[in-house]
Amino acid sequence: MNQHANPNPPTTNTLDDAIKLALAEDPGGQRDSITSLLADSLRGQNRFLSTLMIVVQLAMFALAIASIVWFFDAETTRWQIFYAAAFLWLMNAMGLIKAWFWMQIHRNRVLREIKRLELQVARLAERE
Repeated sequence: MNQHANPNPPTTNTLDDAIKLALAEDPGGQRDSITSLLADSLRGQNRFLSTLMIVVQLAMFALAIASIVWFFDAETTRWQIFYAAAFLWLMNAMGLIKAWFWMQIHRNRVLREIKRLELQVARLAERE
């Protein structure tokens, strides 16, 4: 037996109570707003790529709207099929960009939560 081990390790209930107390004291532990999450994704290390994806998505949206207009102005079925396929491809690409962007937002949120947990663990270590 290790003679340096704590003879009275904290029980699960007291540890849980200590964690709950530390989380209650944390003013930053409140839920993040969507605007703060979006702003953080545009300020992080991938800010250039995030900004570029927003610009690309806006350009794709403009082209999708234009392809709808051109679809109805097309004189042959071949061009109607082309514009319809272009519209579907652009909308699909926009969906993929949105999915990527949301993954970036959630990644930043998870990192923020990990930092909060590290802070809570540090605070609990200081108390003991």
